[in-house]
Amino acid sequence: MIRGLYAAASGLITNLRQQEVVAGNIANLATPGYKAEVTAQGAFQTVLIRSFGSAGGPLPFGTQRTIGRLGTSAQIAERSSYLEDGKLKPTDSTLDVALRGEGAFFAVKSPAGTIYTRNGQFARDRQGVLISGDGLPVLGVDGNTISIRGQGVSIDTIEITTAGEIFAGGTLLGQILVVQIDPAFLQRAGPGSFVLKAGGTAGPVGEGVSIVQNALEESNIDVGRMAAQLFAVSQHFGANQRVFQTIDENLAQAVRDIGRVG
Repeated sequence: MIRGLYAAASGLITNLRQQEVVAGNIANLATPGYKAEVTAQGAFQTVLIRSFGSAGGPLPFGTQRTIGRLGTSAQIAERSSYLEDGKLKPTDSTLDVALRGEGAFFAVKSPAGTIYTRNGQFARDRQGVLISGDGLPVLGVDGNTISIRGQGVSIDTIEITTAGEIFAGGTLLGQILVVQIDPAFLQRAGPGSFVLKAGGTAGPVGEGVSIVQNALEESNIDVGRMAAQLFAVSQHFGANQRVFQTIDENLAQAVRDIGRVG
């Protein structure tokens, strides 16, 4: 019965973690380039079950027989990101760009190192450096920041090609770095950003990856699916809660009955 309490408690904790993930997805519904986070549930631990007995005779001895394994609880075995492209949303800003192609990311420079994002809501700071929506410098193909200032350079005249080349009045100002990353090596660093896990590399992009100017990529969250998941998690949480309460009441009853013996 005590084991049942642990199993129910682990179910409650797992449901809370799932609820956090779904709530985070819904909260970032309007975040450009946001990739939905998904979870996979697995067994936390298994216990080998044996039956014990005794054999009679002149020299009695104990016996045991393996029955099998019993799962005692559940947990979130894996949290990963769903990288399918989101829909395009046209904008009026020449510095807004959207990526097409799964596993492709922009690279931005942060104090902690390089961060990868799909949010192409870029701007120009006071020094003329191309920056992300978080105010971090966007990296070019040479590994340096991109300057979009100079005589006659106006935001309205900026043209960005599908390869990320930035032109102003026919002059090449730089090229936005776009990299391809294996999803297995992505670690979420923020609502719409990632860093590389140990052993991961950011390599050149493959075919089918391109940049679209005057557009932003919407989040790839399916609102209907999120609502269904939230309802399912709520139902599972309620079921685990009722199991926990029932076992607790049975234990309390057992304690009261034992206290009356004798």
